[in-house]
Amino acid sequence: MDEPIDTLNPAALPEPPPPPQPLEPVAKASRITEMDIVRGLAILGVFLINMPLFNAPAGAFFNNKASGWWVEWNHQAALWFIKVFAQGKFYTLFSFLFGMGFGVQMIRAADADSGEENHSFRAEENKLFAKRRR
Repeated sequence: MDEPIDTLNPAALPEPPPPPQPLEPVAKASRITEMDIVRGLAILGVFLINMPLFNAPAGAFFNNKASGWWVEWNHQAALWFIKVFAQGKFYTLFSFLFGMGFGVQMIRAADADSGEENHSFRAEENKLFAKRRR
């Protein structure tokens, strides 16, 4: 049977765990620049998709012909461009990069625990997909 700990005697108390390390932003040298650039383009694309909503009621965006908004040919061309080249693509890209960012965070946390330091994009990408195959 374990002996009870004498709480009045500080020497008998177990040593407290070390304090957690404070959270800090990632150093510029270890950021994945390509991912930041593509994420910026995805945000710009989402902004482009939402642009018609900024200057009209939401109902006009979803049913523009019945509402009388954007019925001229140049407005229709802009809406067509947005629907064909942007809608669905930039949301998907931004969502993919959001998930990939979490994957990179998980890999870096695992590397910090193991003591490894390899911050090349290919190595992190390979680790991410290797963990998913298991």
